[in-house]
Amino acid sequence: MFTAGYLGNPESIKMQPALTFQFERAVSEYALWKAVPVEARSDAAAWWWGTAIAAVDEKTAMPVEWCATLGVTLY
Repeated sequence: MFTAGYLGNPESIKMQPALTFQFERAVSEYALWKAVPVEARSDAAAWWWGTAIAAVDEKTAMPVEWCATLGVTLY
């Protein structure tokens, strides 16, 4: 489980361990999928959406490594 301070909130917020595990897996699978050239890779896996929808209301900051993998800009 990871923790992170949220903007304006000095307390640590923790994501559920199961969701953390699922999201970490999705990020890893995405990185592997993205590494395959566009013309050679299959469509994106549908199960990624379930994990993304489950995490949409989370207030926990993503680890920097995950942000880099997903191409999320850090401000």
